Amino acid sequence: MRSVAEEMNVSFHTVKNWMKRKVVDKLGVTSTKGKRPQDWTSDEQLVALHETHGLSGDALYTWCREKGIFVHHLTSWRPD
Repeated sequence: MRSVAEEMNVSFHTVKNWMKRKVVDKLGVTSTKGKRPQDWTSDEQLVALHETHGLSGDALYTWCREKGIFVHHLTSWRPD
């Protein structure tokens, strides 16, 4: 990857991120990390609420940090 980055005159980390994204795309998995909370689809929000149901404290904060959102986003996605 380093030699490719040098040949393309881009940083190693850029190429590394491209490779990660390509693997995710190939698997057909939607990556939510790095996505703005307002860009999450209704289905993604529902999955997030399901995955975090029953989590609290450090476990909840860790999950949110891994997905790039905050607890208040989850709260705002809950139905009234």
